[in-house]
Formats: sequence, structure tokens, C-alpha cells
Amino acid sequence: MFICLFWGCPPIKKGGQFFLSMEFFAAIKYFKKKLSREEVTKAIANILRRKEVQEMIIEMNQEQMYELGQDSNGELIGGGGYSPITIWIKEKKGQRVDHITLRDTGDFYNSMTVEVSSGEFIIDADADKGGGHNLFDMYGIDILGLNEDNKERLRELLVREFVFEIKKNAA
Repeated sequence: MFICLFWGCPPIKKGGQFFLSMEFFAAIKYFKKKLSREEVTKAIANILRRKEVQEMIIEMNQEQMYELGQDSNGELIGGGGYSPITIWIKEKKGQRVDHITLRDTGDFYNSMTVEVSSGEFIIDADADKGGGHNLFDMYGIDILGLNEDNKERLRELLVREFVFEIKKNAA
């Protein structure tokens, strides 16, 4: 799923991807130094490459799946419910059963990575569960990516960090 960083982005499907829109550039016009699109894109990419920012992105994606059972569209993963046999197995393991979490063994969550290029990032993971089972085939590619609330949280962080970087570099 194409994840838009700022409001007004076109809905383009591309698997957990995140990019900048032109509205972002309007938000920084109050700075005395005019910044080119390339300078802004480079600054955002540098922020996205930070280990702690990537860990936060992954944590937000995992949290929305585990706590809410939501994909990047805010929809319930797999319709929201486990089969009776899966509920019985998960209860025996002491695992959550009120919605699909995709965290049975933790392998899927632990395989999540963030790949950054220019002003975009892609959340990726190993969805192959063996035995011909693939989480993307079963639940769709949109299991990766941030829901609207998490996109907003990330926008706020990126704007704060961007302003900090611009002010630091201007001094």
C-alpha cells in the first residue's frame, strides 16, 4: 500500500510505501532560506534512515496489528476473527484471541524492516510461513503499513525533526 506522508496524496498502491506530498513543502515556507524539493526530500530521507525512527515505524505497525487487529487501511485483518480451533490453540498458548494479530510465533513481527529511498519508505517482512502459507496471500499486502492514526503520529514526528534539522543547519 502506498502510504502518504501528508494530506492530499493520490491513492497509489505499491506495498507499504510512504512518500512526501507537495503540501509538506508549503508547511515550511516560513523559513527564510528557500529549500528545494531535493533538499527537503534528502532531509526527510535522512530522518527516516535513523535507527530509532525505523524502530518506531515498525513498532507502530506491530502495535496496530496486535492491539487493534488492523491493517494499513484501518480494516480488521482477515475480517477480525479466528476460527474456533485457532481460538482453542491460541488460548492454550495464552495468546490473544479477540482479533487476528499475526503474532503467533513472532517470526513475522521480528522480520519487519524499513527500507528508505529519497522521501519514501517501505515496510517489508518475511510473510512466508512455510507449508505453502503466505500471510500476504492470506490477508493481503495491506497488513504492512500504517493506519491513519499512525501516519499522523509519524507526520508529527517528521515535521518536528525536520524543523529541528533546518534550524540546526541554518545556525
